[in-house]
Amino acid sequence: MRKALFILALPLLAATPAPAAALNFDVDKLCAWQAEHNGMDAGECSKLENDAKGALASLEGSADPARKDECAKEAENYSGDSGFASYTVYTECLKNGPGGQ
Repeated sequence: MRKALFILALPLLAATPAPAAALNFDVDKLCAWQAEHNGMDAGECSKLENDAKGALASLEGSADPARKDECAKEAENYSGDSGFASYTVYTECLKNGPGGQ
């Protein structure tokens, strides 16, 4: 019976989107916004974001679901002004915990 329930639940677990999937990532638009509003060099921003994006799968793979949820919320909170999530914020949170703890 347990085995049957597990087999039935497995597709549901696999179909659950990763927390980051709900975030609105757009490196070009985020970096353009950063350049306009914070004076950050768009090239530097793009490099940071693309480096963080490259580390995302590994970091999400080693993070537990609670950490992923906390970090998705943190990334969403940081995206409020621009409307675009930052891979850098999300991956740093996955590495160090919310607020860089």
